[in-house]
Amino acid sequence: ENQYVYVWYVCSESPAARAGIERGDIVLAINGEPFELTGPGEFDPPAWRVAFGYLDGKPITLTVQSGPDEEPREVKLSLSGVGGCDDWRHELVSESPRIGYIRVPNFEGDADVRILDALRD
Repeated sequence: ENQYVYVWYVCSESPAARAGIERGDIVLAINGEPFELTGPGEFDPPAWRVAFGYLDGKPITLTVQSGPDEEPREVKLSLSGVGGCDDWRHELVSESPRIGYIRVPNFEGDADVRILDALRD
């Protein structure tokens, strides 16, 4: 965790998801430039801008690795605003025993109401 930059979250409606990037992938480079930590949880400002979408709409190439036994691959995508991407989901997994799950992407705003609605469903 202190050596690599891991993908923590990929919105299901995002260009990254459509390009095949998944949680746990390691970002090795952006546009051929190494994407490395400069300290615990810190990376250089140009990489920070790319990582958090400040190059909105400009195409980039990420070099990512999906696991230690996988070869790095290049993924081309365009960073653009992803609206409506909160990824709230809930589903009943089993009737007997009764088991379900609720995916809560954040606890902001009306999270309490949304959780209660999901429980009712």
